[in-house]
Amino acid sequence: MTRKSISTKVVHAGERLDPQTKSLTTPIYQSSVFGFETADDMIAAFEGKPDAYIYSRIANPTIAAVEKKLAEIENGEDAILFASGLAASYAIFASLIKSGDHIISAGDIYGGTATQLKEFIPNLGVEVSFVDLINDPEVNIQKNIRPNTKFVFFETPTNPTIKIVDIEAVVRAVKKRQLLTVMDNTFASPVNQQPLSMGIDISYHSATKYLGGHDDLTAGVVIGRAEMLKQIRRYRTYVGASIDPQTAWLLGRGIKTLDVRMERQNKNALVLAKHLSTNPKVKRVFYPGLESSPYHATAKKQMSGFGGMLAFEIESDRNKMNLFIKNLEMIKLIPSLGGVETTILIPAYSSHFFMTPEERKALDISVGLIRVNTGIEYIEDIIEDFERGLQGI
Repeated sequence: MTRKSISTKVVHAGERLDPQTKSLTTPIYQSSVFGFETADDMIAAFEGKPDAYIYSRIANPTIAAVEKKLAEIENGEDAILFASGLAASYAIFASLIKSGDHIISAGDIYGGTATQLKEFIPNLGVEVSFVDLINDPEVNIQKNIRPNTKFVFFETPTNPTIKIVDIEAVVRAVKKRQLLTVMDNTFASPVNQQPLSMGIDISYHSATKYLGGHDDLTAGVVIGRAEMLKQIRRYRTYVGASIDPQTAWLLGRGIKTLDVRMERQNKNALVLAKHLSTNPKVKRVFYPGLESSPYHATAKKQMSGFGGMLAFEIESDRNKMNLFIKNLEMIKLIPSLGGVETTILIPAYSSHFFMTPEERKALDISVGLIRVNTGIEYIEDIIEDFERGLQGI
């Protein structure tokens, strides 16, 4: 597709009229396997002929169409879909490293990814250093680079405290030593942030979240240069971490409304963050769109919108938190994000439950921290429900 706005890309990228039926939407090729009319056709497919399909674990036309859409909306050459976001992240890690290598990871990352890097990647003979990339990322990366360092991994905005890593600073530090950069762009979405255009080598998402957008599928995607992604695609094929055609189709349909959803969620999150900042029962609000945020300037530099995720802190224990949740009418306690409904999560009791109290404290995760996925509902209804919850504690 020629250079177009992301508003247009989310609708049209990867789409074409079906060659046989002229269907406007991409058909669901619900088939595990594809046949051949001649031995020559089969040989051509195994040699890698474009648009020649063999087995859906390897490739499928429905999946390929959505991969093309995702590559285009994030300005990548290629995209690879997986069965989940964690399947995508593990495929990246396992494909890019070998025994004896070293990885630098940000400390502020999703709990599931942290578990992969702490418990499973070391079993491959790989060392992982967790480094502060929020403050002075360039200096802290340079301090921790070793001769066997392979890449630097981070996410921004961070989960769950919505802190911002300076992408340009990370890229500067890494390029000096010709290392790779891998970034989780889930919290921002391609609408709000384009990491590949800022020099990041590989971007990935839990597509379960904003890309799907309706809490009805589980998927992950890796996006980057075609040559760099070859080994990751091969890993997916032989580990069997592929997405199925039905889920890929649902994801493609969800992506078409990504831009309009994010526009509303960005707007609602900013209004909600400003309102919560005025409530005396709220100790802190974490949202980079607030001018009072220490991350506002960096976010403004690298994001076109501040996102639908925010967090706030109240004085709490488990009993008070249960009262707060019970008093909510519309908003639900949900261990995910990115859907059109406003939902909350208590990180200390969920995504970061298995961390020690000391580890959580270092990441600003208290038992009173509430992470919010701001939905697309009427903003006054969202505010009213939070006020109802806070009044009861």
